[in-house]
Amino acid sequence: MYKDKTRYNNNKHSMLFSIAQYEKIEMLFHDLDNWLMRQDDRESQNYQDYVNSLLDKYKKRVEKILINKNEGNNALLEQINDNIYKIKSIINNYLDSNILQSIQDTKTLVTKNKGGCVTDTQLITTWYRGRIFSNLDYLRNSFQLHNDWKPSAKEMGILPKTMRHLANTQRFSMLGFPCLYLGSSIIDCIKECRANKSDIFFAAKYEGKIVDKLKVADFRIPRYKQDNEKICEDLKTWPIVIACTIKVPKEKENVARFKDEYIFPQLLMLSIKYCDNVDACIYTSVHREEPLLKDNVSLWENLAIPYNNKYESIFTPPENSISYIDIDKEMNSFQEKQNRTKELLAK
Repeated sequence: MYKDKTRYNNNKHSMLFSIAQYEKIEMLFHDLDNWLMRQDDRESQNYQDYVNSLLDKYKKRVEKILINKNEGNNALLEQINDNIYKIKSIINNYLDSNILQSIQDTKTLVTKNKGGCVTDTQLITTWYRGRIFSNLDYLRNSFQLHNDWKPSAKEMGILPKTMRHLANTQRFSMLGFPCLYLGSSIIDCIKECRANKSDIFFAAKYEGKIVDKLKVADFRIPRYKQDNEKICEDLKTWPIVIACTIKVPKEKENVARFKDEYIFPQLLMLSIKYCDNVDACIYTSVHREEPLLKDNVSLWENLAIPYNNKYESIFTPPENSISYIDIDKEMNSFQEKQNRTKELLAK
C-alpha cells in the first residue's frame, strides 16, 4: 500500500493524495499491469485502435481518482490528458505520412517527461545479451559433436556500423539502426529472442553500473510498491508505457515487414537520441508470462542502447563472460519458480 500524507513537488505545486486515492492508484497500477500482460481483448483491432482504447480506458480511471479533488490533482490530470492527446496525435500523424511532425512531437513529449530517468540505485548491475546461433547447420553439427565452440565477444555485441544492412527492425530500433538490447535475466533473453529448446543459445554477461556511463530514460511498467514521490511521475508516464508495450500478434510476428506496434517505441528511441543527456531507455518486456510482483519485477527489464561512438567500450562484452545456455534446463527451472509463486499467491 502507498503511504498516506506524501507530497509531490514539481516546483509548481505540492500535492496531497488521500488514503482512498492511494488505494485506487495502487489498484489502477495492478490492473494496467494485467492489461498489458494479457492483451486478450485486442481481437482484430489494429495497433492504433487498440492503443486508443487502452488510453481511453486509462483516462477514465484516472479521472475518477483525480478530478476535482484539489488544485494539484487537477493540474496533474491536465498533464496526463495532454500526454494522451499527444500520443494519439503522434501515431495518427505517422500513419498519415506526416513523419517529421510525429518525430518533432515525440521529441517534445520526451523532453517534458524525461524526468523519469533512472539512477544507479534504481538499476540492477548485471545484464545479459542473448543470441541464437542454430540457424547455421554446420555449427549445430559441430557443437553437438564437440561442444567446444563459442561465439566471440564481437559476435555477441552490437552490430558494427559497417554491418548496418543486417540490423533488423526491433521494438525500439528501425531497420539499419543498430541497437544493443540487454535483458535483466537469462529467461528474459530467451523469451525476447523467441528461442526454442532445440536452439543453440549463448548469453554474455555485462556487469557493473552501466548507468554510471549512460543517462537512461525510464519507461518501465511502474515498479511494485514504488516510492511515493514517484507516483505522480508514474501516472504521467503510463500513457507512454502503454503505447510502447503492445504485443505483435503471433500470426504477424514472423511474416510482417512492418509492425505498427513498433511505431511509437521507435519514434521514442529516435527522439531520445536527440534529447540532451539521454542515451538509452529501460522498459518492461512484453514477453513476460506473469504479473509483476516484488520477487520477479527485476526478471523482465530490457535496456535498449542505440549505437553511439562515445560508448564503444560497453557495446562488446568481456570474452570470459560468454556461456552456453541449456534452454530446456533454464525453462524448467523458471517453470518451477513460477509454480512456487502461484502456490504462494493461492494461500
